[in-house]
Amino acid sequence: MSAKPRVFMVEDNDAVAMLVSESAETAGWHAKVWEKAPGAVEAAREFAPDIILLDVHLPDGNGYDICRALRADKALAKVPVVFMTVKGDTESRLKGFAAGGQDYVAKPFAIEELMARIRAHLDIKGRIDTLTREKEELALRDRVRQDMIDMVVHDLRTPLGSITMTLDLLHKSGLISNTQYGLVLRNAEDAAEFALLMVN
Repeated sequence: MSAKPRVFMVEDNDAVAMLVSESAETAGWHAKVWEKAPGAVEAAREFAPDIILLDVHLPDGNGYDICRALRADKALAKVPVVFMTVKGDTESRLKGFAAGGQDYVAKPFAIEELMARIRAHLDIKGRIDTLTREKEELALRDRVRQDMIDMVVHDLRTPLGSITMTLDLLHKSGLISNTQYGLVLRNAEDAAEFALLMVN
């Protein structure tokens, strides 16, 4: 999540939009209002929000459809969505959750409650983002470690193979007749073979 959380709101009621925007700015967040259903997903993608507030009933669409479109968008699929509507019945709430929303606030609402809910979802998103980053960093470290191991093994296997073959050739050719030198040669050959075995 960015240093200054970004709140994107789809709301056609100017009074509600102004109240939430001003409260968000006072809280230290950056807010953007979109007043219609068409283009909402594209505008949200461009704004890159940390949380999205959706009015359910818009003159040219509804928040449920927008939410489903958000969930289908790769860049916005994991951004928390809070529905805002005058309909607070159970059926409407369930419909909102089924569309992919995380929370539901019935209008008229206390602005303090809405801000508290936004804070809670921003906190959860921040923790998830941190865990995701840590997981990606661990995966990257593991990949680098494995690449390094593969590189070292490859770089060691070739010269160790050459050493083993050379020592074996010297041993079998009988070029070294001195018993003590032959024993040293055998020790070197065993050590090389053991090192190659470990690499393999």
